[in-house]
Amino acid sequence: MNLAFTPLRRRFERLLATLSAVAALMSMMVIFAPAALAHHPTITANQTCAAGKLVIAYQSISWRTDGGSGSGHDDIRIEVRVGGSGPWTQVGSGAYVSPTYAFSGTFDAASYMGQSIQVRARADGAWDNGQGGGETNTTNTFPVNQNCNQNATPVNPVVTVSQTCGVADTLQVPTTPGVNYMLGNVVVNGSTITGPASGVITAVAQAGFQLTNPSWSFAFDLEAGDPCPQTVTPVNPVVTASQTCGVADFLQVPTTPGVNYMLGTVVVNGDTITGAASGVITAVAQAGFQLTDPSWSFAFDLKAVSPCPGVVTPVSPTIVVSTVCEVQGSVTFPVTTGIRYVFNGVNVSGQTLAGPISGTVLVEVLPGFVLAGGAPTQMTFAVPAAVVCDNVLSEVVDADEVEAIVVLPFTGVDGETLLGASILLLGLGIYLIHFARRGEEG
Repeated sequence: MNLAFTPLRRRFERLLATLSAVAALMSMMVIFAPAALAHHPTITANQTCAAGKLVIAYQSISWRTDGGSGSGHDDIRIEVRVGGSGPWTQVGSGAYVSPTYAFSGTFDAASYMGQSIQVRARADGAWDNGQGGGETNTTNTFPVNQNCNQNATPVNPVVTVSQTCGVADTLQVPTTPGVNYMLGNVVVNGSTITGPASGVITAVAQAGFQLTNPSWSFAFDLEAGDPCPQTVTPVNPVVTASQTCGVADFLQVPTTPGVNYMLGTVVVNGDTITGAASGVITAVAQAGFQLTDPSWSFAFDLKAVSPCPGVVTPVSPTIVVSTVCEVQGSVTFPVTTGIRYVFNGVNVSGQTLAGPISGTVLVEVLPGFVLAGGAPTQMTFAVPAAVVCDNVLSEVVDADEVEAIVVLPFTGVDGETLLGASILLLGLGIYLIHFARRGEEG
């Protein structure tokens, strides 16, 4: 043998030995690989939103789903680890059973927010054909960062400023999905806050929500109800219509606590208003009071003083009883201011009536006058008939006994007067002659 080829031969032998070892190893891999690779779980996982919150959704499928040997497994564990290293934490489990030989589920991702995770499926125990156990399948590392919050916008509460006495201001807090309204550290969603009260309401997003205006706030200052004023009722004034001459109508305005009675712009509480006057009195509530009838009013029209009538007293008629035979007496009715004397329906005031006459004269009071107290309203009178003279004219008078006939000159006196005087003188002459004869016979 050539010594020059000895090193080369040794190298070749080593190469052949190496190749034989590799061939043997590959044969073993071919023999054992199907059994190792055949039984295993699979898994997929991703982050997603469910009902407003972030979850990790996964699905695990058996390596074989045709129902053949090794398709099923009754305990597949779902595990997660953070950052690609460290311990695995179980977050779910399932089983490969007919007909799908697969299962799915979710787990809460809140505790992993902002981190990266891996999810794996691990077969805990042998498969349904009794082979294998402990096989795993792991997802790639992925971040947990999806925002699942819904937007929510705080709404301003409604403040009602009371316009009614005894009723306080109120604040109605709304109810808004996704929002907690806070007064201090107390949730006041839907509450009614009654004055007096003040403060600042803020808003906090509920789980699964985010505020469109995180700095929202609402300051309030509610007042207590103003005390109710005492109610008062205006009273009608008293009007007195005069029944007496010389006295006018008058109106007495009352005095009512809590009420100002107004005549125009003037307060007339307790005043006496005398006619002639007219107007309308209204009422205004004083401070701390309110009228039961704000529209109350009182209209009045007072008459002025009426003049008093003159007081008159009737005067009795004057009766003249004749003292001369055959000459009638008379009655004379007076003239009295304010009185009309009426006899038999005729006004006889100032008249003289010859007798004989009798009757009742009525006393009529003229307008503007009144009878004095106790004065009569009628008077009775009587004028008797004149006495009858002796029948001296039936005696014969001798012509020689008439001593003279006096002829009087015309004096300008009317005939009726002269006739009367003549009759009187004639009667007187006859009487003297008759008296003279009786003297002679005696």
